Amino acid sequence: MNRVEDFDVVVFDMDGVLIDSNRSKVQAMQRTIDELHTELSAEFIGYFESNFGKSRQQHFGVYRDMLSALLAGNLFAKLDLGFSTYSEEAYLSAQVIPGVRQLLAMLESKGVTLYVATGSPQEKACTVLQDKGLSRFFKAIYGGPVDKVSNLRKIQGAESTKRILFIGDSIQDIKSSEACDLNFALFAPYSLHSKASLMALKTERWVAELDSFDSLLPDETHV
Repeated sequence: MNRVEDFDVVVFDMDGVLIDSNRSKVQAMQRTIDELHTELSAEFIGYFESNFGKSRQQHFGVYRDMLSALLAGNLFAKLDLGFSTYSEEAYLSAQVIPGVRQLLAMLESKGVTLYVATGSPQEKACTVLQDKGLSRFFKAIYGGPVDKVSNLRKIQGAESTKRILFIGDSIQDIKSSEACDLNFALFAPYSLHSKASLMALKTERWVAELDSFDSLLPDETHV
């Protein structure tokens, strides 16, 4: 593969790529749905896991459709409040994935421009990455409610003459990368999807399947 530092721009997904938060966010959604309509919990959580990486507005829209016969009150507001509360707890305990700090510092030192494109709400993503000491590395952090494809295209527009690599961990990341015709590297150790299901979607624009970020670092930077 091309070395990651050989790209002019590297875009990272957040959950499962920078922060080990995928499973705890599924648990946060489980708690939210259980409090509202337990009878639909298993069906919706299955959908949520399979489509992880979409914005919460997209997920809540599917849940609204499931509840069409039962819908009462402002469902979106109830879902957003519950999921925001439990996600906040999840992020407090979530750890930065090993090798991330060193990789970002190495790329920054080599003049690579860094972005985040996440399905999580943009304001929350900025807060989480600031709290974890990572936000300073990024030129911009993009998230929901804007969908990932639109945010990736925004980055492409700003960096139109540059070689761009997107690093993601989900089916949604793969589909978004393909829609934007971007170079893609799969980072699957913390993914909610099996590696086999992700590899089945491989395209000619894939440049790597990464098992760790430490493998991208010079020996002297390993901690």
